[in-house]
Amino acid sequence: RPAMGDVRDILGMQGRGAAPAPRTSKASHKKPDGVSREVYALIGNQQASVPLVPADAGLKEKRFSGRVSRWAWKPFTSSARSDGLALHHWANVSDKAADYKFARFNKQVRVPSYTDAEYEQHLQDEDWSRQATDKLIELCALFELRFTVVHDRWTGRHSVEQLKERYYAVARVTTQLALERQERGEARPDEPRVASDDPVLVLSYDRRHEEERKAAFEALYRRDRAHVAAELKLLDEARRIEGALKAAKKEQSRMQRVADDG
Repeated sequence: RPAMGDVRDILGMQGRGAAPAPRTSKASHKKPDGVSREVYALIGNQQASVPLVPADAGLKEKRFSGRVSRWAWKPFTSSARSDGLALHHWANVSDKAADYKFARFNKQVRVPSYTDAEYEQHLQDEDWSRQATDKLIELCALFELRFTVVHDRWTGRHSVEQLKERYYAVARVTTQLALERQERGEARPDEPRVASDDPVLVLSYDRRHEEERKAAFEALYRRDRAHVAAELKLLDEARRIEGALKAAKKEQSRMQRVADDG
């Protein structure tokens, strides 16, 4: 039979003469700086997952200690302009560029040029006069080969395809003449160097093909719902026939293998 003292020990009870358990003093935790009292009351002494105080709190801002570059109000001109207009802008005093730095983006299309003798000998066409050809080249240079815009400004009855055909025919002849002069060492000072594989010489513009392509696209675009439904029905029928032919061919191959094995 267990003694009463053993029962008290099992239940964790103190005896009459036992000394009281020593009291543990709670360590006082001070609220960190930069944290409000309400936030600290919520998290207590737990470690926050993210810092509540900025890492650079109490530190002075870093200042640029290098030497500041000087700027000046300078005039400038642009080679992209032909009127010599002088404007002003703020620029670094070390910038000694004579031309406006964005003038290099002014890319211009080079259109063919010809003399009277070259036109009379190589460029005559019964459907095109000299005046109409000159006007076409002028508009192509003005609108940078945007032939739709050129056709909008055109006063004649030529189509866009006819304008393209005439322009590329003139460009092909003048480029070939420039290549021949270059090979003879008689190139003009203002002529760019021409390669034998220049796209204008290698490729050709087919006006008939372009007209047929546009006509086919126009017919395709103007289809009504009945035509679209009929075409879809034909496509479904074609797929069905193609599937039946494949199945018949597969069955024929199987029968041929059976006959060969027998």
